[in-house]
Amino acid sequence: MINSSFLLNRYVEEEWKDIKMYPLLNNTKWREILTVLAENEVGFVVKLIDQPIEKCLEYIDCFEIEENRLADGAIGVPTEYSKIQLIQIPKNPKSSHIEYIQGRSTPDISSVINRIVQLGKIPLEEYDTYYEIQGYTT
Repeated sequence: MINSSFLLNRYVEEEWKDIKMYPLLNNTKWREILTVLAENEVGFVVKLIDQPIEKCLEYIDCFEIEENRLADGAIGVPTEYSKIQLIQIPKNPKSSHIEYIQGRSTPDISSVINRIVQLGKIPLEEYDTYYEIQGYTT
């Protein structure tokens, strides 16, 4: 019997193998962005370039932000910043599919986004229900 996740990963590899992708952010910028999110306990969705499925993160801790990667506690395995295709930050965390721990205050997303913008040249797009930061362009 063939493992369905194996087939899905092979499909993703085949679909993306001929597409040239160019990085928009270096390790320093990813560290700065992720530090702002961690300091404000903002949850987000991360999409990795080699994974077909997005991962919802309630929030990350600052100690998980290493020089060139997220520690294994953040996503489940150590993840190099160069593997991050994009992150999405919900505008309204209470109505998003990211579940916040009860008793925690809801982060002020607009002030968090302003801090990220102040980092300079961040490929940030605004959509109806979320902000998106792209790690790559084609």
